[in-house]
Amino acid sequence: MYNLMMPINTTSYGIVGYNIAKNWDEEFSLFPIYSMKDIYVEKDGEVDFIKNAITNSDAWDSNKPALKLWHQHSMELFPKCSKRVGFPIFELDEFTRKEKHNLLSLDKIIVCSKWAKDIIHSHALLANTNVEVVNLGTDTSLFNDNWQDARKDGPYVFLNIGKLEKRKGHDVLCEMFNRAFSPTDDVALVIYWENHFLSKEEHEKVASMYKSSKMGDKIHIMPRVPKQADVANIIKAAQAYISPARAEGWNMPLYDAIACNKPVITTNCTAHTEYCNKSNSFLVDASETEIAHDGLFFKQYVGSWHKITNKQIDEFAEYMRHCYKNDITRMQKTEVNTWKNVAQNLKNSLQN
Repeated sequence: MYNLMMPINTTSYGIVGYNIAKNWDEEFSLFPIYSMKDIYVEKDGEVDFIKNAITNSDAWDSNKPALKLWHQHSMELFPKCSKRVGFPIFELDEFTRKEKHNLLSLDKIIVCSKWAKDIIHSHALLANTNVEVVNLGTDTSLFNDNWQDARKDGPYVFLNIGKLEKRKGHDVLCEMFNRAFSPTDDVALVIYWENHFLSKEEHEKVASMYKSSKMGDKIHIMPRVPKQADVANIIKAAQAYISPARAEGWNMPLYDAIACNKPVITTNCTAHTEYCNKSNSFLVDASETEIAHDGLFFKQYVGSWHKITNKQIDEFAEYMRHCYKNDITRMQKTEVNTWKNVAQNLKNSLQN
């Protein structure tokens, strides 16, 4: 049995872990990151196979490799196994001393984009590490183009999903919407952005900025939904998806929106360049970088993300107006990766 170390909860890492575990087509030993009370499943009956996998870890196979899906700064702890394989998902172009030390300790590193592989190999200390790309996926039974535009007499809805933080562009998204439209336009901006690392007061401070803006009456800030099926329905009900991210390790909601064949407006940088192109996305170039710092999640002045200036804000606003005025609700259909394929590719990588 292979040995898998990963969270299975409603965080981004946890959703990836859940989908990998669900699509692993043979028994495995699961070493869960976080406690059992945090375990997430889409359907109630699925909890049994998670419990069985955790039980398997009581007698794990030390002759098989261990795969750890987790942050690059915490790769030191593994069960004693034949090989230690790390699967970090990171957003910046630099690593701390601790992160480099952790990455160097691995027998193999798996990343989800060519951008991430190039970042690792761009560092002299890590240039000769064994790195393989395994793209993430989506649940095509949920995220697909089997929908009809439900707008009818309602507004043209721009959707954004993701935890509230500067890296994801939530400090500039409001200004983009305000520059794009006037209160007489039949549009709406709907945001699902709960961040459990922030207090209620911190959420309310940003929400107040949005609601007090020129287009505040057309901005709707919603609580996080617990299930991926709910996320799929929300994406399908919107007309377009917008993601003004400065840096992303993959950007799952954006990928899910592309799987639903929705028009997406996003930055042309970091990991989502793996699947965003001019046929399925409206891309805003943001080649200039700056030190990544927000005083909350990025405090160490290590690494850069991409700058969002007035030029990028104007381009986002222009694309938003273009989608609205031309009533664009579909793009060229893109073939997307499935979680079953992700699990198989990971297994192949472990075998090699």
